[in-house]
Amino acid sequence: MISPRYLTKSRFKLAVECPTKLFYSSKQSLYKNTKHEDSFLRMLADGGFQVGELAKVIYKDAHEISTKDPKEALEITKKLLAENENITLLEPAIEFENLLVRIDVLIKRNNTFELIEVKAKSYNSDNPEIEGKTVPIRKEMLPYIQDVAFQKYVLSKAYPNSTISTYLMLPDKAINSSIDSLNQMFKVEHSNHQTKVIVDKKIYSVIEEAKNLLAKVSVDKLVNIVLENEINAAGLSAVMPELARTLAKAYETDTKIAPKLTSTCSACEFKASPNDALKSGFHECLKEVTKWSDKDLYQLTVLDIWDFRRKTEFLGKGLYKPSELTQDDIKYKDDKEGLSRTQRQWLQCQGIPTEDDFGGFYVELH
Repeated sequence: MISPRYLTKSRFKLAVECPTKLFYSSKQSLYKNTKHEDSFLRMLADGGFQVGELAKVIYKDAHEISTKDPKEALEITKKLLAENENITLLEPAIEFENLLVRIDVLIKRNNTFELIEVKAKSYNSDNPEIEGKTVPIRKEMLPYIQDVAFQKYVLSKAYPNSTISTYLMLPDKAINSSIDSLNQMFKVEHSNHQTKVIVDKKIYSVIEEAKNLLAKVSVDKLVNIVLENEINAAGLSAVMPELARTLAKAYETDTKIAPKLTSTCSACEFKASPNDALKSGFHECLKEVTKWSDKDLYQLTVLDIWDFRRKTEFLGKGLYKPSELTQDDIKYKDDKEGLSRTQRQWLQCQGIPTEDDFGGFYVELH
């Protein structure tokens, strides 16, 4: 029997960044993915694993569902929740239709749930910075809140008569730790594309202090904002039920969602060079949108203009080449004492070679 292709929380997060990425993400042997090769991103991921393990230590009496098999995890989760009025689960599997979430920490107390998402993102309890000043949720925090909102949506559909509270658990930088070499108590090992964290038993002797290092932050208000309003993904905008259904259907049927070029495309991880053995999802999107020929795909685009804040605006107008922009478009401004930002941008639009002594101005080639 073929296992269902679930839209998981990680795939949902990826699709909100760019729905087209769902198509590339499941084809590792075909498409280049620079995130698999980035040592810095791997270091950040290791930090996330360590924080996750610290949370597990804090909930040391919880029942961890360690199996990676979705069907088995779902069966174990359903059984434990059905048989226990009060229980704490680590990594339980919850499904609704073809949506699947593995919740970091799920606390059940009778008919109420606490849904806790553990992140390595630092937080300052002395100066919380989750809500924005001009927008409800700060831009850098929005993906985390959307992640929790997706999990709450799936959990609420699986258990429609329950009450759900949502939290982020984050390292609190307002707390000074006196635990020596705490990170060394969580050693990350990689083997056969699997990651494992070895926990030093010494952590249990300082567990009470370790508990204070992670802040449990209620995000009910912000999660409800996400659930009650449209979520804007590149090329798609819909409320959670509709968006989740659309993305899940596309992933299940392996359907490529039509791309839309935005400023975030410049950081696309599915980007390969002309001589790479793997395909370039980025350039496939570029060709589909611009209708350029193959030989034109590796020329400079508006995406390559240094420090240009109106990329999405001009891409939306169908202006893809720097040479198509005018001085008025980039709001050109002279600087008598040196090259201004817009002067550097204009040089790039004209295809004039650049050097390091242009104050850090550079051309990023695909």
